[in-house]
Amino acid sequence: MMDGITPNIPAEPAVEILQSPPGLLKRKRQLDKIELFYLPSYIVDIQVTSAKTTTRQSFCIDAVLGSFAFFEASTATSSLMTDFRTCPFFLNENYVREKAIDEYRRHLLRTSLKMRFDFQIDKIVAIRKIYYPFWIGYFKRKGKINFDVIDAVGGEHQGSAMRPVFIKALLNEIMMQSD
Repeated sequence: MMDGITPNIPAEPAVEILQSPPGLLKRKRQLDKIELFYLPSYIVDIQVTSAKTTTRQSFCIDAVLGSFAFFEASTATSSLMTDFRTCPFFLNENYVREKAIDEYRRHLLRTSLKMRFDFQIDKIVAIRKIYYPFWIGYFKRKGKINFDVIDAVGGEHQGSAMRPVFIKALLNEIMMQSD
């Protein structure tokens, strides 16, 4: 059993979101299939200080290619899961620890420049493995199968930065099934 985030978006609303791609001139598309996929990820809690305060920030790094995203723990509930569609953790915790510090330093630099505060990373408080849910919708476009992905917790479309992550995860799953 693994710890997973519970989806807030049921299948029916997910279909509606996936059929309506983001953008002004996009027209509704017909989905051939929709499925829930749990992306292996690491939730990283980091302690940050400035001259005025010490805070704790949580963010998520996917365990496939290492994409960084902020994580709001208050909007997510976790549960123990036994049967779900996923792929393995490709990245180990040591790599994620280095990636987390590097990515968060970049974020702090941008924030420090905007707010004129000097932020420092004190320490990584915790790193935990988790499976994060996404709805994947498959459709045909110009005679080829394509897909779109939304976050199953908040319902946001995932952009081009996350596309390679899902391509690698889905291809790995196909390769594992063919063995």
